[in-house]
Amino acid sequence: MIKKSLILLNSISVSVPTTAYTPGSGELKVEVILTINVTPNEDLTNENTVYYQELLYETFSVLTTYYSSSAATKDNFIKVVVYRISKGSLVVDHAVILNSQTTTGQNQVAAATNNLVNGGATLAFGPGQTTPVAAGATTAAIYTAGGINATVTTSTTICDTFNTLNTCPTNQECSMNGNGVPYCAPLKSTDNFPLIVGLGVGIPLFFIVLALIIVLCVYNSKCHKSNSLDEDDDLNRTMPAHEGFFTGAIPGRFNSWNRLADNAFHGHCEYERGAYDNELFRGKDPNVHVKRDLQVLDIKKAKCLSSTQTTASITSVE
Repeated sequence: MIKKSLILLNSISVSVPTTAYTPGSGELKVEVILTINVTPNEDLTNENTVYYQELLYETFSVLTTYYSSSAATKDNFIKVVVYRISKGSLVVDHAVILNSQTTTGQNQVAAATNNLVNGGATLAFGPGQTTPVAAGATTAAIYTAGGINATVTTSTTICDTFNTLNTCPTNQECSMNGNGVPYCAPLKSTDNFPLIVGLGVGIPLFFIVLALIIVLCVYNSKCHKSNSLDEDDDLNRTMPAHEGFFTGAIPGRFNSWNRLADNAFHGHCEYERGAYDNELFRGKDPNVHVKRDLQVLDIKKAKCLSSTQTTASITSVE
């Protein structure tokens, strides 16, 4: 027996009112036209056919399972009322009945349908009912008791739908709770104090470290330059003429200082001068030793000349 207001299938009743459902005491109604991305396997123009009745019941069962288990609606879900189904994919005109104590029923239904449309959930039908057997939805039109409507598509976010159905107070914005249900939440703080403090400390510290590095580099450069200059002074030092160019390399005698005339004692003086020359020739530092050595030379030369003159006098007397 088939009635327009009630279909009996295997002793299971499916509520199919011919007019909009009127909520009872303690009930909140949110109506939805959901387009499910499946194709019915038979025609749906005749509501009296067995296939239509079977698919109607299957749709009712599928939606009841979904809304009663969805995190967004399960806490306040009461039942689903299916008005009609039609072909064009599978369009299901239905109402979700929730506990009237909730003040966010429309947002809960919006979140649940958004999951179906944007790939977060699918609906699975029985074998032979639709092609494919399981799929999500392509669109959902939501109608609230207050007459405000919103359309959910693959290009809309849950907050887009929420902002269509609701108006948040000043300094509040759309946010989502742990069940994915949107609500009005205080705007996130834009306090930049931690950033300001970090920059205030970090930037001066950076320049201090940079300055220390520059000072160390300059100091090391000056020390290296000073050492280089000292080495250059040693290498470029002008050697006294009597040192020659080959310090200590060639043994020999240097007797070019006012060579005396040939005489019997010439070899003695020559030896003294040669010994001195060899000492200078071995590379003594002229800045330390020259003055002292010249004084010694003067004494030796004086002694040598004195000895020569005395010998010459004795020879003359004889």
